[in-house]
Amino acid sequence: MDYRINNEAIISCVIAQVLKRESCDSLRLSLLVPLLMENKTVNNTELTLVYKEYLPIVVNSIIILVQGNIVKNRAGIISLTDKGNEFCNGMLNYSCSYRLRTIISEIDTCLEEAQKFSTIELYQKLKIIL
Repeated sequence: MDYRINNEAIISCVIAQVLKRESCDSLRLSLLVPLLMENKTVNNTELTLVYKEYLPIVVNSIIILVQGNIVKNRAGIISLTDKGNEFCNGMLNYSCSYRLRTIISEIDTCLEEAQKFSTIELYQKLKIIL
């Protein structure tokens, strides 16, 4: 399977699982996904590169989820639809990759830490250079 398509599938699942826990704006989601996907510690310069590498894939994944009626975008806030809740609830009941299970297991910890800061503060603290 093509690496990019595989990442879009995994990232779509990760986005849905994040949104199952809380609705959030696309900027915050675009930052949380690379943090969840990269299971190694990176310095700020590397984090900016990782962020920029993942950004188009995150955007494509959000579009796929919107077109599939899994998520909705209302005034910049992305949230799950009823179909999205069903998708999340069924996701782990079926065959799911080890990588995806590992990432999903880290979502609560990541969100707990991220909730301490606004989206702008997260970008500043992580020194993401756009």
